[in-house]
Amino acid sequence: MLQSTRLLVQSNVAQTYFALRALDNERSLVRDTVAAYGDTLRLTESRFRAGDVAELDVVRVRTEVAATQSEALALERRRAEHEHALAVLIGELPANFAVAEVDWTGAPPAIPAGLPSSLLARRPDVSAAQSAMLAAQARVGVAQAAWFPSLSLTASGGYASPELGDLFKWSARAWGVGALLSLPLFDGGRRQAGVQAQAVASASRATVLSDSRYRNGLVSQLELLDARRSEASNRRQALQVRAAQYQATVGLIRALGGAWDSGSH
Repeated sequence: MLQSTRLLVQSNVAQTYFALRALDNERSLVRDTVAAYGDTLRLTESRFRAGDVAELDVVRVRTEVAATQSEALALERRRAEHEHALAVLIGELPANFAVAEVDWTGAPPAIPAGLPSSLLARRPDVSAAQSAMLAAQARVGVAQAAWFPSLSLTASGGYASPELGDLFKWSARAWGVGALLSLPLFDGGRRQAGVQAQAVASASRATVLSDSRYRNGLVSQLELLDARRSEASNRRQALQVRAAQYQATVGLIRALGGAWDSGSH
């Protein structure tokens, strides 16, 4: 029970901390967006005073600035909530606890290939169930059997180990083991992150081009605002994918009982 509670608290601390760091990056992105809209607003106001654009153009940009500033305030509140939750989880008073904002770098721990299924015995719930079953066996004089077959849970590249097929051959044909072995069990969100990175690069390039064309009077303000909104949205989605990678990794480590090396418990 103590081990289970400790593992639960540790995983909650890690997930809350990573969520807080994701919010820090998201706040930074929103601040950059506010600054970009502010630059567009100053340009639009200058062109309005010169009679090159209508007042409606100025009002549009002011609306975007105000809306983005509101998003920044909402993120400030969410960060404060996560910071307070983290303080409670580690036994600190929220009023006396603060986490400085830093650039979120690095990558989540890499889950190695070839993890043995015996790792599952470390899970507090599995361990408790195994102990109860062994006690029941002893009472009826049944010899202890090998509870976990010798196989690997993972293979290289995040795919299921081929050894899993042997485990299910006798009764799991309906499960479609062949399909299972062709799908990644855990890739840490790498495929989705790759797609989001391409989207961010394309959206960023579109914003640069639209800004240049707008400054030269070749496109309307609406095209520039659409490009900025698209870039901001793609950047935030990419950040959310990264945050999901960390959360999924913590969840998998928790499912494995907290670690995967033979010396950790």
